[in-house]
Amino acid sequence: MAERQGAALLQELTREEARALAPRALAVLPVGATEQHGPHLPVGTDHFAVEWIARAAAARAAAEISVVVAPTLPFGSSHHHLPFGGTMSLGTETYYRVLRDLLESLIGGGFRRIFVVNGHGGNQELIQLAARDLALAHPAHLAAASYWTIAWDDLVAAGATGPGRLPGHAGAFETALVLALRPDLVREPRPRRDDAPGGDARPGARYRAESHGSWQAMDGYTDSPARATAEQGRAWLDAAAGAVGHALVEFYRATGGDKDEDRAHGDDPVVGLARPVACPPRARLSRSRPPSWSRCRRWSRRFGCAPRCFSAPVCVRPLIPVANAHAGTRGTWPGHAAVDSPCAPPYHGTQFYITINVDTLPCPRNSAAHLPHLGLRP
Repeated sequence: MAERQGAALLQELTREEARALAPRALAVLPVGATEQHGPHLPVGTDHFAVEWIARAAAARAAAEISVVVAPTLPFGSSHHHLPFGGTMSLGTETYYRVLRDLLESLIGGGFRRIFVVNGHGGNQELIQLAARDLALAHPAHLAAASYWTIAWDDLVAAGATGPGRLPGHAGAFETALVLALRPDLVREPRPRRDDAPGGDARPGARYRAESHGSWQAMDGYTDSPARATAEQGRAWLDAAAGAVGHALVEFYRATGGDKDEDRAHGDDPVVGLARPVACPPRARLSRSRPPSWSRCRRWSRRFGCAPRCFSAPVCVRPLIPVANAHAGTRGTWPGHAAVDSPCAPPYHGTQFYITINVDTLPCPRNSAAHLPHLGLRP
């Protein structure tokens, strides 16, 4: 298997690179908020924290699995903070639709495992609903959680419940995170409340109670921000990143990600052979409909070559979505799979000659664009 190069950032990939990674990678979507955080913290607090934690967690997970981190969604469901100013919020229905559109975009791009990492309490229920609904609608695996719920035990062990509530809002916990990440953005003097509660107040109350005007009554922040230190923030960020990274690997493996990655890297005993073997130059696939995967495997045994390259246009959709650019025209296209094509690893240096009956191929979206890449010519 190829050596891992760390987590990839989606915004830094080309479309070809993203398409090649998507089927075997875990996509991580961080979601935050832009909202008031008291008189002392920036309105981007949730965005800064969840983006750092998601990327750090992905970097740790990338030692074991393939990970792609999507750009952070900087807006959340924050209408309860609108009275203070400095808040950009999406309503409940709008936020759900935005999140659903973003997740469906990732699924449409080929990702089959997606983990939403949340950094704002107001998003919690909506990210879980979106994950549930999309897993029902699409052949994909989705998970969604707030970083503090994933890392609760690790954060408690690191002392995060000592100075105030976990996670609270703009209290000691979040103030410590910003002191560690962007100390230049913390305004002094910080508010102090001597009677602020602490302790391990785990989530899971029997019911949720909400009161009109409750946020104004506490001036938009919980407990005592003055108790926070940058040293605490660094420890808590490290604890959160470690726990979230473990959760990413756990989810990936629980949904069969290792098997997909083995196929992509040629470790499957049938799909990827022990050494490069060129297929018969006149192997011909001609059927009234695309073959099943089991039939593809039988063909690979018969011809002694890897089906990814022997019959890539038919058997490995959507990893190699090759083309029926002339649908309805009878004939064959002789050609070869170039060594730099998506089907090459681990077969670099070997050319695979194929003859394709264009009438029997599926016709994926934008499939004609892949023909030159595979070296196919009419």
